[in-house]
Amino acid sequence: MLTGTQADRLRRLRLSDMAQAWTHLSPEVAAPGEATLHVLLEAQEQGRQGRRLARACLRARLPQAACLEETGTGGGLSPTVLDGWKSGTWLTQGHHMLFTGPVRTGKTWLLCALGNQALRAGRRVRYATLRGLVEERQAARDRKAEPAFWKEWTRQDVLIVDDFALTPLDAEALNLMLAVLTQRPKKARAQSLLVASPLPVPEWYERCADAVLLEHLADRLVARSQRLELSGVRSPRS
Repeated sequence: MLTGTQADRLRRLRLSDMAQAWTHLSPEVAAPGEATLHVLLEAQEQGRQGRRLARACLRARLPQAACLEETGTGGGLSPTVLDGWKSGTWLTQGHHMLFTGPVRTGKTWLLCALGNQALRAGRRVRYATLRGLVEERQAARDRKAEPAFWKEWTRQDVLIVDDFALTPLDAEALNLMLAVLTQRPKKARAQSLLVASPLPVPEWYERCADAVLLEHLADRLVARSQRLELSGVRSPRS
């Protein structure tokens, strides 16, 4: 009999009264319904998991429905690196990543593929372009809701910032990126930051308003990240 197991599943679904009633059934009464209950619980668990994932995907705001399984190698992405990502080690160990390369070389696709992998693993994920992040904070200021902005961004397990240095890096953008990096609270599980830029790191300095501030940010971001220079990753949209 699996009455204990089924009762535990009922409790996890917050059906405590049903769980209590199930444990009090005699074996003769419970046995014929064991298989049926298993099927019903399986459907309920899968349904809740699917709805939870759908809500998480909406909150993440990923612009592409990308996945690592549909990602090809080449263009700066080796089979070894791709297989390593598929193992999920980057997520459990909190690796940071920095992708650089011209437009349409697969940077956003990779960001979204990794973000979707994290979502399927039950992690909190949030995507924005750097300019979008700045605008989101300004909108929160205008609504006098800046604490909610910081709560949203600092609680994520995986932060994704796209189009870094696509436009000139003013002091506001640099300070915001530094704050996002430094204000994230320590959590029991690892946290990751994924960043993509159309420019190589040395060219960032040509577009910034404060070289000292950028150096401080680069020291935290670049030195601690897995870096890939991309020239054209193959994907279904390539």
